[in-house]
Amino acid sequence: MKKLNLLALFLLPVLVSCETNISTSRSAQSNSSTTHVDSNSSNTSSSTISSDSSNDSDKYIEQTFGYQFKGNDFTAEPSTFSANGLTFNTTSANYVSSSRFDADNNEGMQIGSSKKPQTSPWILSTSFEDEIIITSFKIKLDTGANGAATYTFSLDDYTKSGEFEPNPNVYGEDNIEEKTNTLAIELTSQKNKALYIDYLYFSALVPSDSTLKLVDTLDGTGPIEPDPDPSPDPDPDPEPDPDPDNPPVNPTGGLKPGEGQVPMTKYSPISSDEYYKNIDFSLSGTDLENELYELVSNYTKYSYGDARYTLLYTDQDIENPEYLYGLYDGDLIEEKWSSSPLYWNREHVWPCSRMVINGASSRPENNTTNHMSDLHNLRVSNESLNSSRSNKYFSTSSSGDTFYPNHSSDPDEDFTGDVARILFYMELVNPGLSLVNSPTDGKPEMGDLSLLLKWAKEDPVDDFERQRNSRIYEYQGNRNPFIDHPEIIDKIYA
Repeated sequence: MKKLNLLALFLLPVLVSCETNISTSRSAQSNSSTTHVDSNSSNTSSSTISSDSSNDSDKYIEQTFGYQFKGNDFTAEPSTFSANGLTFNTTSANYVSSSRFDADNNEGMQIGSSKKPQTSPWILSTSFEDEIIITSFKIKLDTGANGAATYTFSLDDYTKSGEFEPNPNVYGEDNIEEKTNTLAIELTSQKNKALYIDYLYFSALVPSDSTLKLVDTLDGTGPIEPDPDPSPDPDPDPEPDPDPDNPPVNPTGGLKPGEGQVPMTKYSPISSDEYYKNIDFSLSGTDLENELYELVSNYTKYSYGDARYTLLYTDQDIENPEYLYGLYDGDLIEEKWSSSPLYWNREHVWPCSRMVINGASSRPENNTTNHMSDLHNLRVSNESLNSSRSNKYFSTSSSGDTFYPNHSSDPDEDFTGDVARILFYMELVNPGLSLVNSPTDGKPEMGDLSLLLKWAKEDPVDDFERQRNSRIYEYQGNRNPFIDHPEIIDKIYA
């Protein structure tokens, strides 16, 4: 998971149990009381069921179930767990996380993500030992930024569906009267973004002779959000659909060029199609490599010292642009540069000691302006990881000679493809650097090439890489073609 370096907020749920009664006043002497209802009695409240839905018993108890899902309730594999008197089953998920950042709380479960999208519907279900009557329900749902999804709430003979988008909202329906032995919630992503389920709440009429004992630890919930208008009026001034290959370069929040210590940019934003308009991508091997080299190697060089401030803009986190996104662990790092104390390092993905070419020193100074100050190779990283990585080449584990690039507790934070595409770029732009399977110390070599090729496919390009690539172009005037056109990796390294 992404971690805020400065603050960790833990919110403790307040647990309240509630069981309400039908056709009677609540007891002032007890926190939970039970009263039975005779369907033939004329003294009934609005909660009393009608005689034609009284099933085979004329006495019911109203119970409420309220539960906020929390860490490790379920897993990516099909799973079963118990909560507040019910046993739930889940279908498989491409990814599950036990924590999230939510404006309302720090609870709830995440299903899928932008890197591991939930490509099939995810279903949460339960059953009841006796037929009960559901009278209302509420579910709190959310999606990742720019996401869109649908939900379906199902009982035996009842279904309600709707859409939900970013920002936590409550969906459901009051004043229903549905007999059922089952309950299911199906979530379907419409975009490659995370899905979040925070809680489930429902009221039910339970036969008085049933052993079912529902528990409510929510003590009521927020209002139900109305379903979207099925035929909304068209937007008179619609926003254009975002280009997935070229995310916006100035989202809300975060420092902009010219603000604070961030220098002004040199080049206007450009689309990848425009940048590569003269490249013949039908070529392969050396022919394609030579064309790309002529284009990409022609760039404006900034000093190594400049990177302390350009990275404040290029490495902003997508969802939290007021923070920098840390390489190797996904830390959210304060968006400013300070050497005392040191907030973050300028990590060379291709280490300096392994890129000594053309008489360059292995230790760049702040006034160094060469291939060691190339922004495409510099990533924001915390000091401890930068130190433990040293000049090791990448592998599936960390040892005296090797470094594994994933150091986050969240398995969705995958940096293997990120480092691979940076190293491919560095070899393309800098003749003399070589990617090999077994790098030798003291030589301008990096690897493991066979593993990097595998990682580039397993960890595809994400929005952060696209944003960063576009922003670096604004300073240097060149792009990383392995981010814009990952299909060329096979053509060049076949």
